[in-house]
Amino acid sequence: MSALKKKPGALQHGEPFQGWALPPAIKTLQHHLLKQPRGDKAMVKLLSLIADFGEEVGVTAAELALEQG
Repeated sequence: MSALKKKPGALQHGEPFQGWALPPAIKTLQHHLLKQPRGDKAMVKLLSLIADFGEEVGVTAAELALEQG
């Protein structure tokens, strides 16, 4: 996680993250975020949330973000 915080662009180009199996809501949010300026940093924050509080919290956060646009 610390490597992603230093280089969030690795989410788009890093080999370990290609074809990553993510829950649908998180994958959809990732798709939208990575099109935005600094979206990679927002995605790293979501992944940190999951690391700290669990996948269910991250999925709920992603679903809420998608609902709110």
